[in-house]
Amino acid sequence: MQTSFIQLIPLLPEGAIWIIPLSLILLVAGWMSSIAIAVKSKWLALFAIFPLTNPIAIMGMIYKNTSKSMIPIGLYALALMVWFTGSNRSYKLEFERLIAYETGLIEQGEPIKPSDIPGPKVNADENVWEHPFLKPLTMAGRPGKTDDVAREKLDKFYERLQLPKHRVRLKYEETSPERLPMFLPTRKLVELSVGIKLEANQATLTEDLPRSPIEAARALEPFFKTIQPDISLLAEAVYRKGDAYPLAWDQGFNLQLPHLTKMRAFSQIAHMDSIMHSTLGHSNESFESAKLAFQLSETGDSDILISRLVQMAQQTIALDTLVTAQNHHVWNEAQWIEIRDKLDSINMIQLMPDSLRVERVMGRATISPLLEQTWSDAMHTIGNMGSGDRLPIEGMIKSALDFFGSNFSGAFLAKQWRLCQEAYSLMIDDLEKAAEASKSQAWKDVQISWNDADLRQYGLFAALLLPALDKALNKAILQQAKLELAKASIDIERYFLKNKVYPENLDALVPVYTDTIPLDPMSGISFAYKQLSKDSFEIYSVGRNGRDDGGKQAKKNREDDTIPEDDFLWVIGDASKGIPPYTIK
Repeated sequence: MQTSFIQLIPLLPEGAIWIIPLSLILLVAGWMSSIAIAVKSKWLALFAIFPLTNPIAIMGMIYKNTSKSMIPIGLYALALMVWFTGSNRSYKLEFERLIAYETGLIEQGEPIKPSDIPGPKVNADENVWEHPFLKPLTMAGRPGKTDDVAREKLDKFYERLQLPKHRVRLKYEETSPERLPMFLPTRKLVELSVGIKLEANQATLTEDLPRSPIEAARALEPFFKTIQPDISLLAEAVYRKGDAYPLAWDQGFNLQLPHLTKMRAFSQIAHMDSIMHSTLGHSNESFESAKLAFQLSETGDSDILISRLVQMAQQTIALDTLVTAQNHHVWNEAQWIEIRDKLDSINMIQLMPDSLRVERVMGRATISPLLEQTWSDAMHTIGNMGSGDRLPIEGMIKSALDFFGSNFSGAFLAKQWRLCQEAYSLMIDDLEKAAEASKSQAWKDVQISWNDADLRQYGLFAALLLPALDKALNKAILQQAKLELAKASIDIERYFLKNKVYPENLDALVPVYTDTIPLDPMSGISFAYKQLSKDSFEIYSVGRNGRDDGGKQAKKNREDDTIPEDDFLWVIGDASKGIPPYTIK
């Protein structure tokens, strides 16, 4: 308790350490003195002893011309003077400090207002989001009642571009479940086809189920032929030159982002279409759908953290397409080079500092209005931010609290937001340093984790907003490492296309397919690589722990191992083309 109180003191606004106790002391002194004066009169004493009826006792003393009544009145008046004078001064000082801090950020070229975030200038006829097929997503992203209706219609409008829902889950016979590749696209293909067949009563739990990738692919062909016109419209839209989604930055954390969910769903459609075509040996169709999956991961993206996280998920979905294409050798070298060039243009680590900058802008847009609100309204807003309920205070009590507390609450909240911005600045600085360090150091050594207790010392808003940002960089590092692994696998595939055999080691890729041996950025040394046969191989990264776990990845932390196995594995070859026996869960 004592420790918590001590930690709270630095979070209080200027002067609070003496304003609050002094005001309370004077109030208590006035109350006690009124009781002492009123003891000679039973009815006055009865009223004086209860704080809510104490004013009645004071008026009784005045009516009786008791000169001593001026003592509690004077003490109460002095308490009010201390409180209002002190809270007004505190309010002025904290807002001056807040303005000074934000002015310093502006002078450093840091964005703090929505207008500081430049949007791309795009002609309407070149804008992805003005295309008729995606226009509903544009309308749904705008604030207002009209667009609430638009958002409700999205599912119906894009119903065809959603993978069929089913409740089927397959249980495979695994010999080494902790050593599965990070991408298992063939299994997704089979599971979807099984689910569709069972839901449509086209198969039983024991008969007519796909038992091979080719059977699964053929079962899905009718569905993808049906939606091909929609996929074509989607591709026509996202390959436009301009990408300017109308983000309503001034809405702060109430910003509507309906396009993110839909673009992720579109990515799933594109990647499953590519996997199906690769399995059936359809080279061009497979490649175009894979390209579309990667293009979708870059369409409508922004520095908003949730947008970056969705983008990473879309990238992972798109990487599935590479595994299947490589397993079936359906693409030529030019196609692989095009995909590799696409991957070369991506660096998620370098994007993270700007993501926090945008989070700060959105935080300011959300919090600035409540700094001028009454005490009760501000507390209600903060309660909603923390998933709280409206304060159960109404009527005279609410009015009294607003009258006496609004200046002090404004001062308090102004300080909280200044402290939170200081925390943002420190985190951004950490991310900038980590991004720079990632150019020369092993990524296992540049990961960042901010302790919740450290963040809480930056006040109320920091405690509400910043914990969600804690793992942002580490997720970006892991994602970028997966992309680097994919590029190495592409170079290996290009070697295979020319030599009809996979290399015995990664040295064989130099200098024709890559300038240097592909390095695992997590460790700073070569990826772990093994030729399994002339047409199969495995390659893996050591993961966040920087330790070679033999390609194993634990599904959850083990009680006897504080550092779980976390390698991520990429396997290509005949063994990965098939599927092990399965049963329906």
